[in-house]
Amino acid sequence: KKEKALSILYALLEGISKYLGIERNDISGTIHSKKTQSGDWQTAFVIFDTVPGGAGHVRRIGTATKKEFSQMLQTSYSVVKNCTCGIESDGDSACYNCLCNYYNQAYHDILKRKYAIEFFEPIFK
Repeated sequence: KKEKALSILYALLEGISKYLGIERNDISGTIHSKKTQSGDWQTAFVIFDTVPGGAGHVRRIGTATKKEFSQMLQTSYSVVKNCTCGIESDGDSACYNCLCNYYNQAYHDILKRKYAIEFFEPIFK
């Protein structure tokens, strides 16, 4: 679902920017879905620099060691796991402390922390 993929994408972008110590608006991303030969859908996350001319942030992600990349994912997981928005509804929401920002406001109504938590938990538990 688009809602799940976007929630995961924005968690990744938040976590990566925190891990790299860069402005959140210096990187962005999109999702690309395609049908596989078996008929299943596969989703890819496309992350790119938004700084004119490129600042090399995506290159830093691409050249990261396994340990560094794992830490980027762990930071992304922490962003959504440690936020308290929607605590009564089991993460069925998002806020400006976790997934929401000015640039993704068109998706605020479909972003949910729980989707990103469900994605990252099997990796880190």
